[in-house]
Amino acid sequence: MRHSSAAAAVVVAAVVAAPLGASPAAADTRAASREARAAWVTFCEDRSGNGYPCGEWRLIMRDSRTVIVRDALTRAAEGDGAPLYGEAPFAVSADGRWIAYVRASDHRMVVRRAAGGPVTVLPASLTPKSRGTGDMTLRLSPRGDRLVIDHTTGRRPGTIVTVKTGATVNIPAGEVPQTFSADGDELLTARSLSDSTMVLTVRHLDGGAPVKRRPPQVVAAATVFALAADGRNLAALTPGDYDGGSPPRLREYDLVSGELGPSLKVAVKRGYHPAVAHYRADDRLAVLSYEDESPAGHAQLIDLETATGAVTQHDHYPVKKNKYTVRLAGA
Repeated sequence: MRHSSAAAAVVVAAVVAAPLGASPAAADTRAASREARAAWVTFCEDRSGNGYPCGEWRLIMRDSRTVIVRDALTRAAEGDGAPLYGEAPFAVSADGRWIAYVRASDHRMVVRRAAGGPVTVLPASLTPKSRGTGDMTLRLSPRGDRLVIDHTTGRRPGTIVTVKTGATVNIPAGEVPQTFSADGDELLTARSLSDSTMVLTVRHLDGGAPVKRRPPQVVAAATVFALAADGRNLAALTPGDYDGGSPPRLREYDLVSGELGPSLKVAVKRGYHPAVAHYRADDRLAVLSYEDESPAGHAQLIDLETATGAVTQHDHYPVKKNKYTVRLAGA
């Protein structure tokens, strides 16, 4: 069984320094116009009642505008180009400023700013036409400078791409990418074992031996992980239940020493579950929770003080009623 951190993701609000003479409010307004909260694509149905993604990928910007990504492939495709019923791979960086997707015209992987502009075209070998895109998932680093490509079958190795240079490094097949570290210099992966345990591995992307650890079950049971910039402090979040009787919980875990922190309640709205988390510069944890029981689906972004469990809400917004799927920033 593959262990995935979440299908949805979080916009970790960037701390934007105001230019000299500019007010913080003005700086935040400018940042909001450049940052995407999420990407989504419309739901359609064929004559047999089968749902599939249609139309174009659309970004929900932090200033509430919609930006249409007109050149992105909407439906995943077979190796011969025949469309599948699932969506094509798409990702939004944790800061909301970068997006990655497969270009419809030539099936090349590209990265560009969410607000628009030229694309960086990645090597053609990342999307060989013979293999299609049906088993492919994407995750951008927090700053959008690295991209990890995974394959949901687990039989093919994943790939880490440096966007600026196109340089690639493979991840062993069966290791499932979970999250980048807060500074994007490490990648956390998980491998499920036959005895129902797992091995977590931190891969240092600038060199250095990987760190491997078989965590206790309370960590392995987490559905969302966040990795600090030091590459060793891990936040593990478990979901709780839908009626709120058992709330989500957080435990921090040191991947080097094996030290396990106390269990903390994560105060989110009833029916919401943590989708993605990222450490902020001040060591607070930014957590986006999501609910998809309502027609539109809603997201709630909080800051969590990991020492006390105290929370501060930063954002709350609906997605769309007619969505086929959503990619919240940070996935």
